Amino acid sequence: MSPFTISLKKPVIFIIMILLSGCATREDFRQSFIARYVKDGIYTNRIKGFRLDWPDKSNWIFRDYPEFDLSFDHVDGRSQIFVIGVNNLIRRDFPDGFHQWILDRLQARNVNQITHTDLTEGDVKRFRIITQCEFAIHRVQSLGIRRKTDAMLLQRGKHWVALIGICPVDDYQQKRTLFEQFFEKISMIP
Repeated sequence: MSPFTISLKKPVIFIIMILLSGCATREDFRQSFIARYVKDGIYTNRIKGFRLDWPDKSNWIFRDYPEFDLSFDHVDGRSQIFVIGVNNLIRRDFPDGFHQWILDRLQARNVNQITHTDLTEGDVKRFRIITQCEFAIHRVQSLGIRRKTDAMLLQRGKHWVALIGICPVDDYQQKRTLFEQFFEKISMIP
């Protein structure tokens, strides 16, 4: 070995040791990032204008899907809840354009709307839209799996928030109550 290589070897090993001992895992980063928003069991996102009571861990497992603010898988592995907020950044109408934008992000196809209910209270516009659609099993496959989506869309001023629950069509009646419990826990920040 050359004298230059030998003299460089010790500092490099020292730097690697520091990096290995001080680096947080992806799980540590994810937990600390979400923990910034959760206080006393309530997730509060002032930038996007909503708050949500953190769900019961016996029913929902937090997942880190980067395209959503919050995402949870049901413990049985057959249902999911996604939460996303925006500040009028999308050029779509509320609520139908917003709902379609989310379904497009989820790559839903053959969307059939079942219900569209206006639940507006005061200055908070609130809509519930239930659909049946298909999702590709893999991006390149044309074969789809049928799912029911149950979405609660809220708007207050420039803030828009959506909670969307997805489950197999046959499981919807039993999951509907769990989705509704989620919908009751969200509120817009005045």
